[in-house]
Amino acid sequence: MTHCCRLLKAILFICLLPSTYATSQEAVIGSSKETQKLAEYSALLHAVIYDWNFTSAISNEDIKKRIEESGIQQDESELSVVFRHLMALSTAEEEQY
Repeated sequence: MTHCCRLLKAILFICLLPSTYATSQEAVIGSSKETQKLAEYSALLHAVIYDWNFTSAISNEDIKKRIEESGIQQDESELSVVFRHLMALSTAEEEQY
């Protein structure tokens, strides 16, 4: 799967995020914890889309370690579910590792 296809998939799913995140000023501003989580999960998604199974400064093992350290797999928030699905979809057609 090309980077372009992965990026288009990610954009599509991000656009489908529940609208509840943008229904009030508090939700838009969000807590610093949620903002921090969003930034961390976005960085993980970027690494998965652009670096997984590609020759880059970040190895698959490094990405795997970052995913485990982030706690995204245990996080049951709507945000983490969306990012986990995006990561899975972006690598679904990978035949390697």
